[in-house]
Amino acid sequence: RFGNGTAFPHEFIYIVYNDTCGGGIRIDPDTFTTLAFVTFDAHGDRSFAFARKPGADTQLRWDEIDPAMLDETHVFHFGSLSCTDEPARGATQSAVAYARAHGKLVTYDPNYRPPLWKTEQEAKEQILWGLRQADLVKISDEEVQFLWGCSPEQGAERVPVEGINGIHIMSAGDGPGGDEQDNNEQRAEGESAPAQGSGADEQHEPQ
Repeated sequence: RFGNGTAFPHEFIYIVYNDTCGGGIRIDPDTFTTLAFVTFDAHGDRSFAFARKPGADTQLRWDEIDPAMLDETHVFHFGSLSCTDEPARGATQSAVAYARAHGKLVTYDPNYRPPLWKTEQEAKEQILWGLRQADLVKISDEEVQFLWGCSPEQGAERVPVEGINGIHIMSAGDGPGGDEQDNNEQRAEGESAPAQGSGADEQHEPQ
């Protein structure tokens, strides 16, 4: 969702709207587009600052989402950034429920960004909710530490305890890109069955 007074050129939005998203973008006439500012320190570690009070993406409503777009996909992916504020949180929850009920493979990346949350406790609650909805999860070692205060190895052991189906823990590398350059990876699968209504046990063909 973009704000009407967006920092992006209208030509860019037109291209994304028509050629990439197939009409899935919504324009908010009253709220500006969220902007992220990324800086790197001497070690290549990233830090983030945001212009988002509230930000057009947080204003997306469930009634603005066309279920036909969800019907056409095999995989539904979401993160925690759409769960920081209402009404986008409710829209995300409804979209996830719809995807699961219609047999889609649900994937999740918490993508925790502390400045966007009111409190750490609220962030933990929403991220844990997301983890339990997904068939597949990609999570960083920093996020494991944030949620459970433990190492990636210990985090992998929590998968069946937390009711998570499958998790891929990424350990951050030393260079620019942070958790995109991985020195170590932990994979674990929960003992619980895939979420009812999910497509985790089905074969999916590429679109």
